[in-house]
Amino acid sequence: KTMAAGLVVMLIFLPIFWTASGVPFIISILILITYFLWLVADARVMSEVWWHDPTYWFYVFYWIYPAGVGLGQWPATLPTTSTGRLVAEQTVSAIGNWIPRHSPMGAGFTTQYYYVARKTKTSIKDAVTMYMTTAILGSFVAIVFAVWFYNFYGMSKNPGYNSYFTSYTCQKGVLTGEALTLPADQVAIWSIIGFILAFALYWIRTIFPGFIINPVALIPSLWLMEFMWLAGIIALIVKYVLVKAMGPAKFESVVIPIAAGLALGSGLFVWVGPLYKLFTVVIPRLAAV
Repeated sequence: KTMAAGLVVMLIFLPIFWTASGVPFIISILILITYFLWLVADARVMSEVWWHDPTYWFYVFYWIYPAGVGLGQWPATLPTTSTGRLVAEQTVSAIGNWIPRHSPMGAGFTTQYYYVARKTKTSIKDAVTMYMTTAILGSFVAIVFAVWFYNFYGMSKNPGYNSYFTSYTCQKGVLTGEALTLPADQVAIWSIIGFILAFALYWIRTIFPGFIINPVALIPSLWLMEFMWLAGIIALIVKYVLVKAMGPAKFESVVIPIAAGLALGSGLFVWVGPLYKLFTVVIPRLAAV
């Protein structure tokens, strides 16, 4: 009941917040609908396949721009100087960029967090309390760290980093052949094809339970197979050998916790580089200001 109440509150709060920030109200509703659908897809993909979930911020531009043009919210001419368009674009980037997608507080990793809590018989109330506390404290730490790091280390001048905040679509748009996107008519066609394909595959799986193609697994596989095929084969072989040698019960009780610990612990090394630069470059430059 608490989660349902929180969901309802956020469904009301988000479009009001976005509209107050400058997003046209009808566009706020469209963003909310597409964002909710993406959150479901995000949770499904990261629960059933792996961590590289479908991208929201990049692909929803294909729909938001022509929708805004059709609804008279901004002009079709490019580049656009519409404030509503710019704020809508930044809203989409903020809620569906790399960090919101892959942070531990995103929909995908939250499902895994919940799974671990269930498997370890952790109190869900305690897990949610720790989760929210980490999110609040981590947000403040991350903001301060980002400001220091990207300014005093010089990365604020990196066009790749800044391109996330000043997106190319305000410059090139999504309706031109020169843009790194598809024309609106092609977006519509591919979306319809994907919609039909997903339902067709689910229907086939209801008739033939052994049908191997899972529509959820198909989402990342179509564009990330070069990153997945070798790791997937190795993991399958290792799992098969260990299950045969140890038995399913012992494998689940011994191997899975060790593998999870190694996977989580390896993330510690990501901090080595930033911490080194923080103490050798960032803080000295800050102290010299």
